[in-house]
Amino acid sequence: MKRTFMTMALSAALVLAFVPSCKKEDIKPGGQDKPIVDPGDDPEEPEAGKAAILSFSPAEGPAGTELKIVGKNLGSSVDDIVVIINGRRVDATDLQDLENEQQQVSCKVPRGTTDGVDVEAEVKLSIKRDGKRENVTAKSKFKILIKSVVETLCGYGSLQNGTIECKVQDGSFGKTINDAGFGENMQDLFFDPVNPNIIWCLEAWGNLRKIDLNAEYVSTVAKSSLFSGEDNFYSMAWMDQNTLLLGVYQDKSEDNTGILKCTRDGDSFVTEPLLNDKLVRAVAVHPINKEVYYLQDQNAGNNVKRFDPETKETKTLFQYEGVPQQGQEDWNSYTGVKMVFHPTGKYAYIIHAKSCLIERVEYDEVNKTLQPTFEKVVGNGSGEWVDGIGTSAQLFRPYQGVFVKNQRYVEEGLEDQYDFYLCDSWSGSIRKITPDYVVSTFAGRGSEQLGGNLGVGDQDGHPRLEARFTHIQGITYDEATETFYVADAYYRKIRKIHYID
Repeated sequence: MKRTFMTMALSAALVLAFVPSCKKEDIKPGGQDKPIVDPGDDPEEPEAGKAAILSFSPAEGPAGTELKIVGKNLGSSVDDIVVIINGRRVDATDLQDLENEQQQVSCKVPRGTTDGVDVEAEVKLSIKRDGKRENVTAKSKFKILIKSVVETLCGYGSLQNGTIECKVQDGSFGKTINDAGFGENMQDLFFDPVNPNIIWCLEAWGNLRKIDLNAEYVSTVAKSSLFSGEDNFYSMAWMDQNTLLLGVYQDKSEDNTGILKCTRDGDSFVTEPLLNDKLVRAVAVHPINKEVYYLQDQNAGNNVKRFDPETKETKTLFQYEGVPQQGQEDWNSYTGVKMVFHPTGKYAYIIHAKSCLIERVEYDEVNKTLQPTFEKVVGNGSGEWVDGIGTSAQLFRPYQGVFVKNQRYVEEGLEDQYDFYLCDSWSGSIRKITPDYVVSTFAGRGSEQLGGNLGVGDQDGHPRLEARFTHIQGITYDEATETFYVADAYYRKIRKIHYID
């Protein structure tokens, strides 16, 4: 049974009104956030031959700021100096000798040093001397200013008497009734594996939309009627560079199309059934071995199934454990599950919108299949917005997520080098989950001065201080430009979060 947004917003507001706040300082990161070196002493007057930081300038700035650090006994080669800002390593770019036996080291403040808010950051130097590392910490701290912003890329939606007025039509990236408009319940977003300037957007009732970042134009490549009549699509995944898979949510028969195979044909696709089944909620492809996995909803048994492209065999592996909260029954597309593989293929997350939690399942690399090794890693099914660690954190209708490589983890040589960002739909926020399951709010729930439910709105601006989202359900990431693209399903907009330094 479909419910209006105002009903759901009121319900969400009542729940969120009683959610305890979780301050950033209350979150204690695990091993992923340990500093790479131990800080050394910082004496006012250094001992003979000992390094010291005397000052640095400027005192604050965004990522990309050139930081000049003045000290003594900093060595003879810039290649021996590593600067550490808020735990993030960056190579020194210049070393100069000054008057009074002082020296100056230069570097650029790296990105990825904060979690979406301004922060007072420690400044350290690690200097290689005689085969050992001498570490020194500045007395004052550098204030890293967030210079990323949420903007509306395309699409529009006007709230009129509790409903959204919008035309579903192709067009340019404007924000008027004559420009591109999206359909209700925008779902998955994925970049094209061949053209990095194309984003594909799936609308829940079957339209496949092409978002051209270069041409700044949105076009409809195919409609549901071209695929399978009135059946819905809730998930898509690229099988290879030229093959897109769409999960078909139809409850007619197991003999009808369950996953549609779309093969690239110029600017469009040629379609054929990949396999037959019913009530397919989520589709995912193993990033290395290319097996196809899909999830059926509770009316079909909560099955996790595997399809082998070589043998064409479909096998039921196990049942996932998600159980909806009492009173939060199946509301059309506002429910369901998603599956996202880690880029290494070593495990996958099963994201339960209904149950408000995330489970991790391991991949058997020898037998090339997922194992029923369920581990609840985030959320406890309560349906609230609380940052924290693991199951002490709480989610509120989580949907699509994306793994993003963290350069800091790479520099530290950690085994898992990816954070996970996902749409937390009913809290109106994008949540970040580290490999240690530390959950923080990356964007959304801003503009507190406007009052009302912070999880409802379409304000742009600073990711945490100003921006709001409403029923975000799709997210993708451009690694080259470090930009997130988000599908705001209620206001029918594509939003983007990007650096402006």
